[in-house]
Amino acid sequence: MLRWLAGLIFLALLVVGGAYLAAGRGAPPTISIDKPDRPVGQKSELQVTAGAPAGTLFNLSISVEQNGKTTPLFTLDAPQSAAMTESDPAHILVKRPFGKQAVPELQQGTARIVVTAARRSMFNLRTLTASASKELQVRLDPPRVSVLSMHHYVNHGGSEMVVYRASPPDVRSGVRVGDLEYAGFPAAGANLAGADPSMKIAFFALLHDQDLHTPISVFARDEAGNEAHAQFVDNVFEKPFKRSRIGVDDRFFGRVVPEIK
Repeated sequence: MLRWLAGLIFLALLVVGGAYLAAGRGAPPTISIDKPDRPVGQKSELQVTAGAPAGTLFNLSISVEQNGKTTPLFTLDAPQSAAMTESDPAHILVKRPFGKQAVPELQQGTARIVVTAARRSMFNLRTLTASASKELQVRLDPPRVSVLSMHHYVNHGGSEMVVYRASPPDVRSGVRVGDLEYAGFPAAGANLAGADPSMKIAFFALLHDQDLHTPISVFARDEAGNEAHAQFVDNVFEKPFKRSRIGVDDRFFGRVVPEIK
């Protein structure tokens, strides 16, 4: 009897031990830090995807570390301003505003997003954990832009040119006329004497169907969305457009339309 009971206990221990080992071999949660995918400025977005079998993820936390300080951004118990959705039964998608406006603790320089996740294993015998991190650049200082050329007079329906300086040299820049943007190009390409990498030249137009008082400015914008601009147009002149009336009749259409077809 005792030998049978000892054998039964030994068999139970083998089953429990095997289950524990099998549980430990389960896959931990998967983590993907999808956004931000570029330098962060005043406004940005944080997006994290965590994967685990349905119902097994019990912990997910997101924080940002900078200058020795940790700022919590999200936990399952305290989502703050984040929106959490299930992209599919095995994945949770977390989105929340990021950048200086949403996280006032952010400072100029390097920061790191840290994500940790945990799920229960088979039979809830073990806890499987995973972590991921991503370094990013926080850029809060806007670019600088200044106009070098002088006396800019624009005719309604006409075009004009401006020479300006934008720094750092790698920022996107040009002229904005209302909702339209005209890209700037290195002034060295136009053989401008003394041109350095920050000196640019841009051609732009005030279209005939745009309002005479449409705002016109030089702009410079970095990858983080920080922007600087400068006004430079001295005056805009209205120009009357020629109008003419051309009379056509059915005979004209009968001759022209078949050729077009």
